[in-house]
Amino acid sequence: MVSLSWVMILFVLYAAVFIVYYFYYFRPRMYLLLLSETNYMNCYLSKLPHMDDGSSDRSEMEAFLLKKRSVFLRRCNRFLFSAAAFYVVLVLIAADF
Repeated sequence: MVSLSWVMILFVLYAAVFIVYYFYYFRPRMYLLLLSETNYMNCYLSKLPHMDDGSSDRSEMEAFLLKKRSVFLRRCNRFLFSAAAFYVVLVLIAADF
């Protein structure tokens, strides 16, 4: 039987890990999620000083940013899955105590 105190302690640690993840990894890179929108991508690229009129540079930069976005999403999904799985394992281990 799992005691409520153990579950609450583990949940507080789980929430603390998510808060730290949000502030130090996810929040500074949140702009990457919006890059799938064409208007945001155009606005973002127009603010870069070296992206004046070079269409080849612009398409390469778009490809680079979309690749960066896909890596970011993959890492976010991996973190969410592993954190949830780790939490479930810890709760199951705490059930034995």
